[in-house]
Parts: sequence; C-alpha cells; structure tokens
Amino acid sequence: MKARINILICLLMFMFNLRAQNSIQDLKDSVRVKEFISSAAKLAEKPDSQLFFAKKAMELSIKINWSKGLAGAYYQRAFAYYGLTQLEKSLENYLLSANSWDQSIKNETDRVVINFSKSRRANVYGNIAMVYNDLANPTKSLEYNLKALKDYEELKQKSGVARITGNVGLTYLNEKDYKKAEECLLKAIQLDSELKNNEGLARHYSNIGNLYADIGKRKRAIDSYSFAQVIAAENGDSSIVATSLGNLGTVYSDIGDSCLNAGNEKKANEYYYMALEKSQQALNISLKFNDLMTCATWYVEIGGDYSKLKKFAESEKNLLRALQIAEENGYSDLLDECWGNLSALYSTMGQYEKHTISM
Repeated sequence: MKARINILICLLMFMFNLRAQNSIQDLKDSVRVKEFISSAAKLAEKPDSQLFFAKKAMELSIKINWSKGLAGAYYQRAFAYYGLTQLEKSLENYLLSANSWDQSIKNETDRVVINFSKSRRANVYGNIAMVYNDLANPTKSLEYNLKALKDYEELKQKSGVARITGNVGLTYLNEKDYKKAEECLLKAIQLDSELKNNEGLARHYSNIGNLYADIGKRKRAIDSYSFAQVIAAENGDSSIVATSLGNLGTVYSDIGDSCLNAGNEKKANEYYYMALEKSQQALNISLKFNDLMTCATWYVEIGGDYSKLKKFAESEKNLLRALQIAEENGYSDLLDECWGNLSALYSTMGQYEKHTISM
C-alpha cells in the first residue's frame, strides 16, 4: 500500500458578531439569536446539543426576518451535521447559510457591514468546498473554493487567500493536474511564509511533498516532508508530524523498490529499513491519539516493509493487526487492502491454504 495522506484544512468555526435589528422587540430577539448561536458554537463537540440551539436560532431568525442570524444558525446546523457525518445535511445547511449571507449583502449599503458579510460568506464557501471534497465531487469543491478565493482576494484577506489557495492546490493534486497543483501550493507556501503562519506551512509542505512523490521527484518530496515534520513539531501538531513521517516512509520504500529493480538488493534493504523506522515512528504517534484509521494504515505499511525484508512473521503480525482494526471499524477500502497484502504474503511464503482463504 502506498499511503500518502493529503491534509485538507479543517472546517472553520467562528462566533458571529451580528448586528442587531432596529425595533426594540427585534433588538431583544436578535440578542436571543446571538445567544443561541453562541451556545451552539460552544457545543461543537456535542452535535446533538449544538443542533438544539441552532434550531432555536434558526426559528427566531425566520420570525424576525434576520438574514445574518439565519446565516449563523444554518452554519451551526451544518457544522453539527458534519460532526455526525451526515454530509448531505451538512451541505444543505452550508448552502442555506451562504444564501443567507448573499441576501444580507444585497440588503446592505454600509461597506463595513458588506465586507463583514463577504468574509463570513467566504468562510462558508470554503466549508462547502470541503464537504464536496468529502463527497468525492472535485468539480463542485473547486467551484466553491474559487468562490471563497474571490471573496478573500477582494477583501485583501491574505490569510484566507493562503488557506484557500492551498486547498485549491490539493483539489488539483487529487485530480492529477500537477502543474496547477504545484503553482497553487507554492503560492500558498509563499503567502504563509510572509504571514509566518507555520500551521499553514506545515500543511502545504506535506501536500506538495505528495505531489513531488507522485511525479517521481523523490528528493523534493523528502525535503518537503522533512520541512513539514520540523514545522509541525515546532507547532506541537502531532497529527502532521505523524503524517509527514509516514509519507517519508512511503518514499523510502519506493526508492528501495527502484534499487531492487536495478539489482541492488543491499541498497534496497537499507531504504526498506529507513522506511520501516519512519512508519513505526508515525504509528507510535498515532497510537497515542487512538487514531485507528491512521494506525491501521501504518500497520499495513510496516507489514509491507517487513515483507520486503523477508521478515514474514513480523509482516503477518502487522497486517493481521491492520485487518483486525479494519474489520472492527468497517473500513472497507482498507479491509480489501489488508486481504490483498496478506494474500500476496502467504503466496510468497508458500502457505497456499492461507493464500486461498485470504482471496
């Protein structure tokens, strides 16, 4: 398994600084809407409770015809549904939130308020793009990322431009449009370097490392992953550290394969041991956070490296552990990967009975 993990910016949560309505009653109601939205935002880790307060905010905003309040309420609902992995409902509410911001912009003449609404709309567009990415719809993901980018560029919000440019690059990378992907990721790196935004830099370097690995520029891939690892470690971002280490392991394993194909088994084994070390380091970090999907990925990588080193017992042990995690958690794609690798392993070992069972 060649597991290079791309890193997409996570959903952005924000607290709305919403302007109140004119009438005294509307003022009171708008204050209540803001309180409901604030309560919902604070309960982001409890989606059911978040939905409860978001619904109250939505209903009251509809009653007083307040588009900004409605935008905030829909946003909280979308965020909650995403947490519940109900992606279609999340998308529906993000789209409603974006439409509410559109309405707010049309109804305003105050440039400050318009810019505020555009900034919030750009945020929502970015989240819509992420949901479309999760739904495997790169065309729509790109469409909404470009909408977000347009708003951020008009507002001259450099941090937003950097973040979305990186995500656009990732979309191009997933679609194998390497030229456009490299242009976007390099631009994102430049912008976040100027902003001294190390969180963004670590993410962009990791993703451009994947690009270089895909097109066979392994030295650049190793340099990029190493930059990502160092920056993420300085930030205390263990997730990106683990991802960078694991991706380094995959590149070293690829180099080992090339050496073996060239007839240099000794050099190949050196790289396989390097790959094994990086994958084990990645696994150790992921285990601390009980990130089961990622742990299973590293177990598969480790199993593959041990197999290449002809340490079949260790290979089987790690592949069976990955298989167990995949079965217990319903990771269907990973399950197929595990059975495929086990089948190949048992065939190599001459254990044809096990090979047949695993097919």
